[in-house]
Amino acid sequence: MADQHLPPGDAACSQNGKTSVGKIERRNLLLGMGGLYGATTLTTNPLAFANPVSPDFSKCTTTVDPDINCCPPRPGTEIIDFVASAKQAYERKPAHDASETYIQQYSKAITKMKSLNLTDPRNFYQQANVHCVYCDEGYPQSGYPSQKLDVHRSWFFFPWHRMYLYFFERICKNLLDDDTFTLPFWQWDDASGMEMPGLMYNDTKLSLYDCLRDPNHLPPTVIDLAFSRKDRMKPPIPPNIQIKYNLSTMYTQMITQSPTPQKFFGQPLRAGDKPDPGEGSIESLPHNCVHDWTGDPAQPNVEDMGVLYAAGRDPIFYAHHGNIDRMWYIYNNVLKGKNITDGDWLNSSFIFYNEEAKPVRVKIQDSLDITKLGYTYPDLTLEWKKYKPKPRRKGIALPPSPKIGVVFPTPLSKTISVLVDRPMKSRSKKEKDEAEETLEIQGINFNKREYVKFDVYVNEDDPSLSGPDKTEFLGSFINLVHGHGMNATTNKEFALNKVLEELGADDSGKISVTLVPQSGDVTITGIQITYDRSKF
Repeated sequence: MADQHLPPGDAACSQNGKTSVGKIERRNLLLGMGGLYGATTLTTNPLAFANPVSPDFSKCTTTVDPDINCCPPRPGTEIIDFVASAKQAYERKPAHDASETYIQQYSKAITKMKSLNLTDPRNFYQQANVHCVYCDEGYPQSGYPSQKLDVHRSWFFFPWHRMYLYFFERICKNLLDDDTFTLPFWQWDDASGMEMPGLMYNDTKLSLYDCLRDPNHLPPTVIDLAFSRKDRMKPPIPPNIQIKYNLSTMYTQMITQSPTPQKFFGQPLRAGDKPDPGEGSIESLPHNCVHDWTGDPAQPNVEDMGVLYAAGRDPIFYAHHGNIDRMWYIYNNVLKGKNITDGDWLNSSFIFYNEEAKPVRVKIQDSLDITKLGYTYPDLTLEWKKYKPKPRRKGIALPPSPKIGVVFPTPLSKTISVLVDRPMKSRSKKEKDEAEETLEIQGINFNKREYVKFDVYVNEDDPSLSGPDKTEFLGSFINLVHGHGMNATTNKEFALNKVLEELGADDSGKISVTLVPQSGDVTITGIQITYDRSKF
């Protein structure tokens, strides 16, 4: 039998650097146990029945490639309920500013995790499997065996990853016998951190190194927070311009596209619902883009970071999600955004393994105060707050010649433009404060095992002229590759209140919407205007 301590990712990086990812899994991972546009709806948050979600922890199944088993070891003890026990909150630090002492300490923790027996759920690669199983529909929903659970593309995205990192950090603390240790975060939202943190993650002598990264994106290459895979074939954007684009992307996603809790966190997923109701503002841009930008394009699925089942095998994953978690902190504490108050969100629960290898049930309401979890973030300058995108053509309500006549559902095999009716125009400030006008791309059908990306523009007849620094660019839909090939259907929302004001289109009865496909096969069912009242 294979060595129970052999780490699959390290095997991939041995013998001239790289090995087929498929071969790695086969050898080692088996050790792991109606189309309309113009209709109107009002989005509220009713709670007729209590339907919080929880996984059926006893029925983990392999939904990825049959040669890959993401199921963690079965627990030998009863599941215990989580109780926050932190006596003090310690500050997480930016990875690019880490001292040599800290880097060595963190590398030691990961070495210890990788050295644990593969039957131990605290093992580094079993922790990666925890991410895989929750993100690749490995568990059915408790009480609904036909409905799988995926924590992406719904209101579970932020709280699940927060608690996943919490327990990963607790395991590190335990192995180091140092309760003051905290995980780093990759500060890609600031110009000072827009490179892969090289000292920490690019030293081949450290356990923090992973060879399955894009060799063309190592330092000093500046990250692209709106990255498309086809960009790898284009000449790089000058670093100073890329930094400005990134700062504008952060402004758009954190401010313009996050006016309500539903826009920031994502759509509700209640017990019995199908997965993928709709993502929040951060999940496609920048979250998915950082994953794809980091992964190795020479691998079949851009492993490790470019595919969900393998992402947790790269130690940089935890720094990336440290900054994602920091965005939630900033949303609450700097931008004064509100958390969801729906009982189904607060009482939904997940199961993780703690530092004693025991399964622990955690409710989302347990994740809301990070000081009770024993950590906090420094209040750093947010340069992106100064980089609000500007209209390319201020004051023009519509492009001169929008292409109309699209019949839904339609495959997005080429760029399409449609005129969408606005049921309410020239709304008062009070009306805008009470409801966020929302562009909803409906019935996005795609295969989860394929990389999919399309960009969305409003009142723009030449998308090539509008990048992340222009108001006309609303954002993107991106499917980060999963390990299984199931078809999925979801919706994508974009906030419009501030956008239409900036474009001088507030008094127009119609807007032009343009969808530009970048990668993958996708079908769109419809486009409409809705009104999001979730801030209330």
